Amino acid sequence: MHRGLENCLFAWQPEANAGPFRNPFRGTNRVTLSTADATAIGAEVVAGPKAQLTSLDDPQSGYCAYVWGRPTHPAHRGDQLIRWCVQQVREGRPKQLTELIGTFVLLIDDRRERRVHFIGDAMGIAPWYLGRHRGRWVAGSSVWPIQQAGLAGKAVNYDAVGAWLYYGYNLTDGSLLQDYRRLTAGTVTTAAGDGFTEETYAQLTPGEARPPREQIVDTLFEQVSQAFDQFTDGLETASLALSGGYDSRILAALAAKKKGMKTRAFLVQDTAHEVGLVSRIAGRVGLPLHVIPTDGSRWNMFDEPFHPLPDGLPITKQVTHVVAQQNPGVPLINGFFGDIVTRGTGTPSDSNVELQPYEALVPYMTKRRCLPGHRFDLLEPGFERRVEARAREAMRVLIDRGRELGKPFLYTGFYARQRYYTSNNFLQHLDVTEPINPFYVWALINQRFANHYDCFTWETSELLFQRHLPCLADIPHSERGVVPPPVEPQPSRCTKQWAAAMLANLPRRDFLPILSRKKALSRLTGALLGRRDVDGAVLFLQRLALLESWLRQAEIPFDWRAI
Repeated sequence: MHRGLENCLFAWQPEANAGPFRNPFRGTNRVTLSTADATAIGAEVVAGPKAQLTSLDDPQSGYCAYVWGRPTHPAHRGDQLIRWCVQQVREGRPKQLTELIGTFVLLIDDRRERRVHFIGDAMGIAPWYLGRHRGRWVAGSSVWPIQQAGLAGKAVNYDAVGAWLYYGYNLTDGSLLQDYRRLTAGTVTTAAGDGFTEETYAQLTPGEARPPREQIVDTLFEQVSQAFDQFTDGLETASLALSGGYDSRILAALAAKKKGMKTRAFLVQDTAHEVGLVSRIAGRVGLPLHVIPTDGSRWNMFDEPFHPLPDGLPITKQVTHVVAQQNPGVPLINGFFGDIVTRGTGTPSDSNVELQPYEALVPYMTKRRCLPGHRFDLLEPGFERRVEARAREAMRVLIDRGRELGKPFLYTGFYARQRYYTSNNFLQHLDVTEPINPFYVWALINQRFANHYDCFTWETSELLFQRHLPCLADIPHSERGVVPPPVEPQPSRCTKQWAAAMLANLPRRDFLPILSRKKALSRLTGALLGRRDVDGAVLFLQRLALLESWLRQAEIPFDWRAI
């Protein structure tokens, strides 16, 4: 039901006079550091056996620091990097942390000052949830293990569930559990005694500058190249998820030039056209390409296509999970963030979205980000309206933040879709192998907000190739060249399995009580008979059934009508 503990990290405030240490997270190991002067521990810390964790204690100052993930810095490495991070926080210069590249959580147990700092990466991509349980704060990288450890109450966050239902992911700051919220992006969160404080360190610079496009692309290539070198320093082997798009081919060129590192590119085959296009890219830069064929259905590539996000809600896996499993333990390079930092997000008219009046912007963006394929018509009347109301309120919060920067549409792209949805592409395989995301650089994110939308178009990417990677400039993007008609997916065994299980549960009154039995019976029976037009309905209902079953197993009371 819940995410595995192999790569998780958890911390909690120890009870006074609690006796011998007891770890409530089975499958993890205690990694709490001890100090020579026996200063009281402020945070008990445990980690899974595959967690990428480094730690350091400083006897002089009395702090103990833990870093989950692998941040990089152009001037600091190893223990020196951890000491530098701690120094910036302790001396009141947290803004310097934007120089770090990568996804991470930094935990500083400042034992002499009796406080604990939690710092996530600049956009808070690495998941970290914070809450209180029986008078103590508890934190961790995934909420289901916290609940199963007995460190959470039984209350569900219906705002989070409503957003998940409507958008396909939860874009609120909360989680499935009412007790736990996600660490605010780009902040230093300090727990002292019974309370918390937050200090923002990653401040965006709003603006409408129009520097020469050549300057934009030179900065992009320079920053991505530097980040790539930092991430791959000392690596002997790497994998690369390669597609027919622009972003992964930039990384393919950088990987091919990296001395001392052997990189193997992987493509999950959808069409013969895509294979031909990607083969040209790999051949031009000199990378070996391995094509992973499907049987016509991507769902059949997974034993179970759904998995829980760190916030506890179900989502489908992505093909990067399949690529990661080809070489477990070998870092996987991907183009996460490449689209939004180079070409914008959405249609060429995106900048016009900002010109809409506020009362029109919220409903427009709510509809714009809605997950395609919803089948609320299979549920009781009024349910969709209630879900949309919660979804609209969650979007309103993000738009209000984005309006302060003059770019609410762009803000929702970064801090909703990218932070919560697209990041699933690599968060899902943390237990398998380390992700490398060279486009996730604060300077590039800030550049998007400081400059006009027109600076980031298809022409920007095309100019980048002309100036820096001319050997790939004539190969069209998979969406810009001659695109063949889409291939109709083949039936998936998953659809029939899901339909059969739901048909067996239909007679139960406690199974999806908001469901129209008559409509559902027709669609689910059709799926068993191989009708392709009902696949979307089965997928939609499976999401609901899966969440309901997880909550029932955990004995957490849940009422669909409370949404």
